[in-house]
Order: sequence, then structure tokens, then C-alpha cells
Amino acid sequence: MAITAYPNRTRKRAGREFSVDSCPLCHLIGHTFGNPAGELRGNDYQLYSYSSGRIKSGGWAAIDTVMLSLQDKTRFHERDFSTEMRFLVPQVRADKPIRIIPPLVSTPLLREWVARCREGHDKFCGLAADAMAPLSEMSSFRTIGCRTGKLPYATLSYVWGGEPAPLYAAALDIPQLPPTIQDTIALTLALGIGHLWIDRYCIDQQSDAEKAEQLPKIDLIYNLSEVTIINADGEGTKLGLAGMMGQPRRTRQPQTRIGTRLLASTPRHPSFDIRTSIWWSRGWTYQEGLLARRRLVFTQGQAYYERGGMYCCEALNFDLDALHTLDGRRFKAQYKLTDRLALFKPAGLGGSAWDVTRRIQEYSERALREEDVLDGIRGVLGAMEKGRWRLRHLWGVPVLLRGPRPTGIRSKEIDEYREAYDSITWTPTVGLCAGLCWRSDSRLEKRAGFPSWSWTGWKLSAQRRVVELEAALEASAGAGQWAVPVGWLLEESEWRLFQGSQSLKVHVEVEQGRLDLDDTEFQRHYERVGGRLPVVLDMSAWVTPIPIISWKGLRGVTAEVEGAEGGHRLKWEFYGTTTTRHLAEVLTYATIELGRDVGNSSTPSVYVLVVVEVGEGVYERAGIGKWDRMTLWDPLKPNTIVIDGKEIPCLLKFGLGPPAVAKVWKEFQLR
Repeated sequence: MAITAYPNRTRKRAGREFSVDSCPLCHLIGHTFGNPAGELRGNDYQLYSYSSGRIKSGGWAAIDTVMLSLQDKTRFHERDFSTEMRFLVPQVRADKPIRIIPPLVSTPLLREWVARCREGHDKFCGLAADAMAPLSEMSSFRTIGCRTGKLPYATLSYVWGGEPAPLYAAALDIPQLPPTIQDTIALTLALGIGHLWIDRYCIDQQSDAEKAEQLPKIDLIYNLSEVTIINADGEGTKLGLAGMMGQPRRTRQPQTRIGTRLLASTPRHPSFDIRTSIWWSRGWTYQEGLLARRRLVFTQGQAYYERGGMYCCEALNFDLDALHTLDGRRFKAQYKLTDRLALFKPAGLGGSAWDVTRRIQEYSERALREEDVLDGIRGVLGAMEKGRWRLRHLWGVPVLLRGPRPTGIRSKEIDEYREAYDSITWTPTVGLCAGLCWRSDSRLEKRAGFPSWSWTGWKLSAQRRVVELEAALEASAGAGQWAVPVGWLLEESEWRLFQGSQSLKVHVEVEQGRLDLDDTEFQRHYERVGGRLPVVLDMSAWVTPIPIISWKGLRGVTAEVEGAEGGHRLKWEFYGTTTTRHLAEVLTYATIELGRDVGNSSTPSVYVLVVVEVGEGVYERAGIGKWDRMTLWDPLKPNTIVIDGKEIPCLLKFGLGPPAVAKVWKEFQLR
């Protein structure tokens, strides 16, 4: 059915004026899929009919109904489904599949969701008998007592905004608290939970000792709470939770009767409102949402609940029994959320040690205040330290564990890959070398007080901050908070066959003396202080001096590399950490080999860290790159490759693998 939209919504037909409002279905379509005035902007729309069983997300497959959706034909494919889509659904069942969102949220409904999870999902989100023990060991841990008794407790995650931190008080005057805090206390009681933890009120913000004790254990605080209440509607505490007494909602959800049938519209899926919220854009709230066991999210449209693969939307009245397995302990496989559709990873922190790089990458895409760049992810890193990975980090750089055996290999290559994997020697130094392979495509400059070798040691350049500030102000995301997206030059498949440099040695100077990163004494020291060690690493390694030829942006840095045994100079391109032009003719640049991919003997890759000397024997990071046939080439033989000893013409400018380069032994400091 094609529908042509007319801005004035009226037209002449057969000598009389026809109005869209005179047709109940057209009126419903206009006010559901058009703007608040019921106008459709565009020229050609198609009204699609769907079977709910075709839509795998959102639980629609659990019911058997027909749904309508209007889409612009020029931008929509009928197999596409997104969280922005809205539907018209017939309300033919006694328990209508669509709930009409009232101004105030139904707290009994929210309690039913949480209770279903608390009582039935003990195997997947229950707690061990001694799980609360670490909290009792924290002398500063306290909660807001909503009623007498002790644990369990709920937590609140929200955007602080520009409000000043409240002065700490052992006893709170609840009637004088801001609306959001009052609403959260009331909701906590309605959920049958007696205590509430809110960072701004339960940590004395003027006490460095309290912050030092609780922030490294923020993962435990959120993970052990019964539910994390998330305010994803705006920022600050003055407006209250959407749908609670202080802030009635204004959800637009038209419905009408066509003949004997009642058609109701669905609001957009709440994940769309959450992903476009200020709460979603911030770094601190990233770890709060990820680490929580259960999440109850408030948006202006509706409330949403998610735990692992389970989810509930206020607007969708689905039978939870039909979605669950017979024992009621989890959602059936066909209804569970996948990583692609879930707001929060069903697998939590991840399934392998490599997932820490993905969590850092996701976190780095959020907006952060400068001083919070490490504290804002310490909870995630701390959880991966305590979990099965036993992962360590130095200033946010993961000391990666050895990867599992490669999978999905052709049978004729299995023996070669097994032999390569078995030849790998893995140490904490090798793990650090893999972690140092981070890179960024943003224009960066140094951050004071943090090491240059860590991604936490860099911030957006002043030029880039102007662009980001304009975008933030336009989106009302707040000023002074910047995202610095990072990724890894080393890929997961290469990590599995990464052989770190065996000659590289790393030491850290601490109170007890100079500790080798691979010694057990360093591991014991780490247990006491965590990953915030001195910013300077004492290193011993073979390095290759490289004169810089040109510095054209982040990916356009070209250097010369001297061939081994007096060979002529080769040319090399690498990623610069910053676009700031150092005085290449004055400063000394060099590369440090971090490791190589041993899984491909014909086209090996060598991963190197680029450093620049900033003082006698003192270096800082300047870039990251690979020596391989894509980046390192012989300018005297630009168009040939050697196969079986024969030079063959090639359109590419590189050979099969990196040739040998000149190296010198150095002992230096990397800061």
C-alpha cells in the first residue's frame, strides 16, 4: 500500500474536501509515524505487514500476531529491523500485547521483573554465600538506610551534571534531598530492597582515603547490588526519575478502533533512547552499566530491564513464562539477547582475555573528564583482575595473557600453526608488549601526570577539542569531557600467535628497589598497589634509530630504516601518536621491537613501538607500527617481489617480508 504524504494533510477529491483526520486509520498512521502534528515528511511511504515471528529481537517472536509499520521506501529494506521502528499492533488478546504507557510507572510491574530474576535466576545471577565478604572488609563502605536492617542494597547510576558534590553527612535529611535521589529511595523501597548506595552520598568526596578504598572495588559494589537503577533521562538530580511522582512522562502512543479491532502503537524500543542519552555517552556510567548484575533503566519513553539475556519493556506485555525455559531459570535460546541487540553485553566482561581490549576501546569512545580517565575504568580492569583471567594492567595498559590455540584453520596448515603456537614463550613482559600495541586515529597531545606509553597519557589536541566542544554543546552533552577512541594495531588472530621480544627487559623502580616485571616479587608488589605504578619504565632492548622524512598527519609518518650489515636505507610508514611536529632534525627517533606474528612464515609482521628521545637516556612514545610488506619497502626495488629466488614484477611497492634492519643495544627510561 503506497501512501503519499501531503504537508497540508487535506486535498480535493470528487468535488469535496478530504481530510486525513476524517479516516481513523490515516489519523493513527499520521500520529504514530509522523511528527507530533501528525505530518509525514517525505513523498513515498510503504505500509508493511509483518508476522511477529519474523522479528527476532525484543521478544516479538514469543507471540503470534500481525503488525503494521510505515517506512520511507527510498531508505528502507523490508528485511531491516531497527530500534527506531514503531508498529501498529491489534489488541485482540485478553492480555493485550501492548501496554499503553501511563504518566506514572507501575512500580508493581517493575517489582515483578526484578523479583522474577532474583527468585528464579539464582544459577545465573545469584550470589555465593560469602560474596558480600569483601564489602564488610571496607571500613568506609556504607549505604543509605531506606529502612532498618542491613543488606541487600540497590545502586544508582546517573550523570552528575554540573551540580556541586554534596557535603558528606552521616545522616541524610531525605525530604531535603534532590528529586532524583528521593525518587530512587522510594523506588528502592517499592522493589522490596532496604538499602541504597549512591557514590556521591556514600563516598565522602573530600576524603582521599575513602575514594582510594572504594574506587578500586567499584566493580564489587555494582556487581553485588540487587539491582542498579539507571537514570538515562537527562543529567543531574533536579528532575527526578521519569515516570515517578516528581516527573510524569509524556509518551506519545496513539491508538484507535478500526471496526471491531483496537489498534495500538508501540513507542520506539527503549534501547534507542538509551543509546542516544547523555548517560550512554559518559565514561563513568560505562562501567556502572557493564558491571551491574541487573539493570532497571528509566527513559522518558518507558522503563526497561535487562539482565544477561533477559529483558523486559514496559510497553510490551509479553508472557514471561512463555519466554523462559521450563525450569524458569533463563530465557529460551531463541529469545535471548545477543551481543548485537543487547545494551549490555550478555557475556559481561567477555569470554577471553583479549576482550579487555574491546572494553577499553568501548570505554575510550565515551566522554571523560581528564582526571577521571583511569579511575573511570578501574572497576572493569579490577573485575578482570579478580575474575578467571587474573589480568593485570599498568596505567590502563593490559598485561595480556597468552591467547588460546588458533581455531578455524585449514587441515593442511594445522601442524604448522600448532608448531608455531607451541614455540611461543609467554611472560608478563610479553603480555605488556601486546598491550602496548594500542593506537588512536585522533589528534592527540600529552596529558600531564600520566605515562606516554599508556593510552591514558594522551588527550585530544586543542584543535580537536574545539570541534568536539561545538558538537557537545550542540548535543547538550556538556563541556570539558572528551572521548579519545583507541584500538589495537594487533588483532585477535595475531595475538594468539604473538611472540614477544625475548631480549626486551622491563623494570619498575619502587620503594623496595628495582623490580623485574617477570619476577614474583613484582607480582606481590602489584597485589598491594594495583596498576597505578610509577610512570617511568626502565627498559633494556635492541633499538633501531630512524630519521623522520615527513610527518603528514597520523598515518602519514615516513621514516628511513637502515638495513642490517651496512645495507642501504629502507622506507617505512607508521602511525604517529600525535600530529605535533617534533624537530625531527634535532630529536632522535628509534623503534623498539615488541614482538612478531609467528603464524605466517611467508609474510611475517614485526610490531614496533616508536619512541623519541626527550632527555639524555629518556624517551617518550611517538607512534606504533608494523614492519611488514605493507609498510616497509626498498625504494631501489619498488615494483618487484621475490618468489622462490626470482624477482617477479608486481604492482605493489613492497616485498614478501621485512628485511633485516640495523640494531643497537640500549638501556633507557620510557616515561
